[in-house]
Amino acid sequence: MSATMPIDAGPAWYHTREYLTGRPLTPLELWALRLAADGLSDAEIGARLGCSEDMAGQALHRAAWKLNTRGRAGAVAQGYLRGLLKPPPRAEQIVQLPHREEQVLRLYAEGLTDEQIADRLGLRLWTVHSYGKRLRKRLGARDRAHAVRRSLETGALHLVAKHAGDDRERAQ
Repeated sequence: MSATMPIDAGPAWYHTREYLTGRPLTPLELWALRLAADGLSDAEIGARLGCSEDMAGQALHRAAWKLNTRGRAGAVAQGYLRGLLKPPPRAEQIVQLPHREEQVLRLYAEGLTDEQIADRLGLRLWTVHSYGKRLRKRLGARDRAHAVRRSLETGALHLVAKHAGDDRERAQ
């Protein structure tokens, strides 16, 4: 058994989604979220923040839980919706995406996995991978979270908030 405790050690209940949902982000989680929006990997985020790759990944994971979403892209989208991330400046050029790529992008922003996106849209998994790859190339993005940010910059995506107990979407 190791004589040192991991930094994020604590009671088991502390690491549950129910406990973390709705709590404020720590400075580490907020900075990790900002850097993820810039398209940096966990290793690059860890290097910038002076922590390990694992700690950066855990910070992003906790941020997603606290924002009640899944994945990096969902956390970035929620960060913009809730005003935690400064809105990116609008680009001069507006990118028009094909309908399916726009659908995939919106589902990225909801934090869905490729498998979940394929199920929801009735597509094969490799088709979703292909749409995602073309979408990231078209936006000049490194990953899903960066694609969400770039789509906001280029006007390809407009985020809307879903209110609790309400299935209708309302523009922010």
